Amino acid sequence: MSTADGPWRVLVLDAIDGRQPGAPWSSADADAAASACLEVAAVPSGVAAAVATGTLASDLGGDVEALEALEATAGGTRAWPSDLPPLDGKCLADLAALGLRAERALEGESLVHADTRPDNLLIEPAGTVRIVDWNHATLGAPWVDLVALWPLMRHHGVGVHRFAGAPALDGVPEEDIDAFLAILVGYLLCDLDAPPPPGCTPALRRHQLLIAGASTALLAQRRGWVQRAPG
Repeated sequence: MSTADGPWRVLVLDAIDGRQPGAPWSSADADAAASACLEVAAVPSGVAAAVATGTLASDLGGDVEALEALEATAGGTRAWPSDLPPLDGKCLADLAALGLRAERALEGESLVHADTRPDNLLIEPAGTVRIVDWNHATLGAPWVDLVALWPLMRHHGVGVHRFAGAPALDGVPEEDIDAFLAILVGYLLCDLDAPPPPGCTPALRRHQLLIAGASTALLAQRRGWVQRAPG
């Protein structure tokens, strides 16, 4: 809502009896989280537009720093982090090209949480998953919140092919999913050497590396990339 003094936001709090998944991910927890993501994706577009603060296509797909990070690594002017799965020049070029596709791939009118990760999920005793911390709510493609969970799920041994028949993924080009994973890698490459912002956990940069590495590994599997030997 808004007044003459500007927009207002309403903060709603609720005590939830639940636990976080992902330590590590199990197949049962992954399926429950997927159901929650699909429920969010099915929110009517009018409701989604009322609570969203922007578009994912612009905010992430068009992120200049993320795109520049991918372009620089492909061009050899920025070092590919040694902690990530090693990729040769051809793979890095493919990664950068996918990033350029992301803005179009992420377009949509669905409600997107845009920060689905284990610490933003709570599994209630009955098995229902609550998605919390909605400070990045936006509009975008309906499959994004689910796919954002795939890298860490796969890293923990959960086969993400189990979600291939999800309604939100029906008819979605594989290249669009890969484009999202690519721009996510580019976003995570930014500020790796910078101190965490005030108030953030000191483990933030390690978390970035973990998810960037898991996302790269998933992309390598999906695209058949041959990873170069380290060293």
